[in-house]
Amino acid sequence: MAEKIVVISTGGTIAMKEVAEQGVIPELAGNKLIEAVPPLSNICPVEVIEFSNIPSPHMHPKMMFALAKLVDKVLKRKEVGGLVVTHGTDTLEETAYLLDLVISSQKPVCLTAAMRSST
Repeated sequence: MAEKIVVISTGGTIAMKEVAEQGVIPELAGNKLIEAVPPLSNICPVEVIEFSNIPSPHMHPKMMFALAKLVDKVLKRKEVGGLVVTHGTDTLEETAYLLDLVISSQKPVCLTAAMRSST
């Protein structure tokens, strides 16, 4: 069997849903994002960790460092082959840069986001 991929969700537009009279709000947990792509389960085991579910502008440096600590911890697990972070676009670049500076693992880390909500 293939190595496990871990998805850490942080919120952002990729996890937002349109709610009547409230507009677009963080609504979808990480596991719902994965369930939206059923063929993933045919490729490799996927584990989802919900780090946060916030709009991207609310991601501040203290949270980014906490995320980096979590990413490092998860990547130390032997069964984990790589990691994906779902994130909002507003602070994606800053988070990616910080992770690049502080993550010690050589395993792949991918950040992904969306410009439109799930609805």
